[in-house]
Amino acid sequence: MKVFFQDENDEENKDQEMESQKRPLLNSRCSITSSHSHTSYGIITTTTAALSLTAPTISTKKVLTSDTFICLFLTLLLNGIWVQTTSGLFKAYGQTFIQNDFFLATVSSFAAATNCFSRIFWGAFADRASYRLTMGIACSLGAALMWTLGLVELLNSSFLFFIWICAMFSCVGATYSLVPYATHRCFGCENFGVAYGCVHISLFISGIITALFSQFLLNIIGFHLCLQL
Repeated sequence: MKVFFQDENDEENKDQEMESQKRPLLNSRCSITSSHSHTSYGIITTTTAALSLTAPTISTKKVLTSDTFICLFLTLLLNGIWVQTTSGLFKAYGQTFIQNDFFLATVSSFAAATNCFSRIFWGAFADRASYRLTMGIACSLGAALMWTLGLVELLNSSFLFFIWICAMFSCVGATYSLVPYATHRCFGCENFGVAYGCVHISLFISGIITALFSQFLLNIIGFHLCLQL
């Protein structure tokens, strides 16, 4: 009986030793896994915290003297001249070969609606593509439409004039949708107000240029050369 109990005790002791040998391995594996997962989550948490707490702060002077700001300023300046020329002279140009004033007022109303709704399209397109590509497409399309507006007069088509003006005003919407988009992406939320406000100073300059151009040069060079410029 003693031998039998001793054998059983020996077997139990061996089982306990085996379990005790296995447990450290299991514990170590669990601790490694937990520490790894904890470490990985810690890295993510730390990175997120670093991004949110240690975001680079740019001074107003650096924002206003950066190449990006100058590029956006010149973009809105040149586009502003095109926008104000288009919106200010399209009806006067249309009256040279379209005598229906009610039709021209209708064109103006639909063009304003196109300007409004096109901003949604241009913004969504910029989210999927890029600012540079979207602005390049908008500027190229606007220039092509203005250069070919004289063909509408040659064809003497009121319908084509309607299509051309609405398409040109869709490019107007692109300008006022993409410039704030790019300003926010480049300078962030903290500097957006100052940066975008200073970018809009370019519209003051473009307004003066457009007014002087239409007042003193339009009567000399005419609508056709004005559209080509």
